[in-house]
Amino acid sequence: MHSSLLPDYQHLHAHAKRLLLCADALSHSVSKVEDSYWEHLAEQCIETLLLSDESTIIEQLFQYLNEHQLTEHLEIIASLLEGCSESITLEDASSGQRYEALLISIPITTWTRYSLPEGPMETELIHALEAQLHQDILAPNVKVVLHPELLCFEDVPHNLHQARQLLESLAKQALGVHGKSTTKLPPRSEHPTLLADARFVLAVILAPEHAPLFAWQQNKEPAAALQERLLSTWQEHSQELFAGVFTGCQTEYWLPNAFHANNRVAEQHLRPLNLKATVTWLQTVAQVPKGQLTAVIAACGQEQIEEYRIGFCVADSDVVIHGCIWPLLDPDDQSDTLAQISALLKELESGDVLLLPGLYEPEFCDDCETPYFPNPDAQLVHPEFPEQIDSEPPLLH
Repeated sequence: MHSSLLPDYQHLHAHAKRLLLCADALSHSVSKVEDSYWEHLAEQCIETLLLSDESTIIEQLFQYLNEHQLTEHLEIIASLLEGCSESITLEDASSGQRYEALLISIPITTWTRYSLPEGPMETELIHALEAQLHQDILAPNVKVVLHPELLCFEDVPHNLHQARQLLESLAKQALGVHGKSTTKLPPRSEHPTLLADARFVLAVILAPEHAPLFAWQQNKEPAAALQERLLSTWQEHSQELFAGVFTGCQTEYWLPNAFHANNRVAEQHLRPLNLKATVTWLQTVAQVPKGQLTAVIAACGQEQIEEYRIGFCVADSDVVIHGCIWPLLDPDDQSDTLAQISALLKELESGDVLLLPGLYEPEFCDDCETPYFPNPDAQLVHPEFPEQIDSEPPLLH
């Protein structure tokens, strides 16, 4: 297994060691047959971890992989963990038919001057959404069960164990094992009102084993081209379906797909949307004229850049009145990210842009947990919104 090439791992938990050795073997395997063997062993270990919610063991392993920069091993293990937490094979006891089930999410990125909707959806909307999935996205004979709430990032499953629990519960519900019982997610948390955010509808889809789940799996047209065409259709139909829910919001609807991948899709699309919402809001609500903002950009992280924080001041002032965070999803895209931020600020006619040198600690307020943002004096400070402006968005839903 080439274990001699690995840095010392004897301090790791037994399950972590087993996963590590399987990933190491996979990194050296040169055949599909051997790949399948090691993947099967790794998945058996992962099943134990997911069912027992041993998240600390996974965290310990990821810390080891990051410390020793074992990037390939980390990618292998992360992919296996995500796959096992969002997909399972199960049997319908009444028919003996085996099904493959996948936890999917339907991401919606949105911004508004008002409050964003969340919580239970109307029964009529749930049925209409199920019908639209069958018409636009799913292959024939695919079963679907929706979780009946519109969720934000803080409300979707927080870890792999919770994702697996939701998957199993909705999949069994689709097969009639638990009737119409409602699946419980983690208790809804209090979270700040944001100008731009993502909303998710979660669902589980099931198809007979080895049968296609999605429309793009059963067409002679290249899958990527078909997905692009289906996205356009899905966006058009979603605008109609959710028109009454997202009143007063500018929304973008993204293709339903696997849970973990679509979380990243939402985060990726939310970054420019958040910046656009912030600048537009300051220009309208705070009535700062176009070109009269100074955007101060600081790279933040512990040992490497993890995010860019952008503080906004009125021209010729060092008081940060608002800010937004742009997470860096790929450390290799630093220059592209800065170019994208600068281009967007120019497009929005915000005003001057100042890039601070160096790496800053990502600080938060001890009292209210508000992120600190950079000012022109190269300091991360608490944003201070003008008292005469009501910063709390009105409730419209």
